[in-house]
Amino acid sequence: MSTDSRYAEVDLAIDVNEEVRLGPEAARRLESFLTARGVNAVRSSVHVNAWIGPFDKAWMVRRFLRSVFRAGLAPGDRRWLFVGDSLNDAPLFAAFPLSVGVANVRAVLGLLPHRPRFVTRAPEGAGFEEVARAVLRARGDAR
Repeated sequence: MSTDSRYAEVDLAIDVNEEVRLGPEAARRLESFLTARGVNAVRSSVHVNAWIGPFDKAWMVRRFLRSVFRAGLAPGDRRWLFVGDSLNDAPLFAAFPLSVGVANVRAVLGLLPHRPRFVTRAPEGAGFEEVARAVLRARGDAR
């Protein structure tokens, strides 16, 4: 289990590339093992997340937006931006009209049923910084 699993309420995060290094093939086999038994499972860059129930990241984001902001996530809505990097981000790449994958998403682009609309030049945190700077420039806030 991942060290942060104790904070999760609806899924288990199995560490495959954070504190342990199982490798991509072992993560894929674990994901297949779980899904063959009726468990929802999907890989991220560091975990295999597993859960029981008819929901995913996009379902939960929609629920969060409704309950906290009294807002929805409509097609073409440009108020929201999603940034991700993994297979488990595919539902959000599909849900957000403005979706960005940081550069390391290129390793899984061929496996994604829904791809990000944009991909940064830089990976990981530097890719997120690239997105933040682009948003600030577009708003006229960049220095």
